[in-house]
Amino acid sequence: MTTGLVVKPWIVAVPSFSGGQHTYYARSRGKALANAWRCDAFSHLSFGDFLKIARCYSGIGSERFGEAMTVGGKPAFYVSHNSQYIQFVRPDSDIILNSHPYVVEPPEARRGTPYYQEQPR
Repeated sequence: MTTGLVVKPWIVAVPSFSGGQHTYYARSRGKALANAWRCDAFSHLSFGDFLKIARCYSGIGSERFGEAMTVGGKPAFYVSHNSQYIQFVRPDSDIILNSHPYVVEPPEARRGTPYYQEQPR
């Protein structure tokens, strides 16, 4: 594991609800379950009732999960991305942050977003 990376991918599955399962990046299994419970779909359930129907197990991050990069000139680790942002964490933090890809260095760390262009060799 990369030194300073404290989050792991966790899969939370709730079979009785549509969608089935989702990957949460958290420091622990308990935090992943708590993050899942905070979803609006479960607002009618107490945390105890949620724990009775939810299952949580260790997941596998993408091949880039934990990749070292810099965001705004400060060290960070890649978590995931979508078409607009790159999700990352700072060393020793479990708070997932978003960044516009142009703030991420090196440029190769922008792979998979519309803002990445292959560099000529």
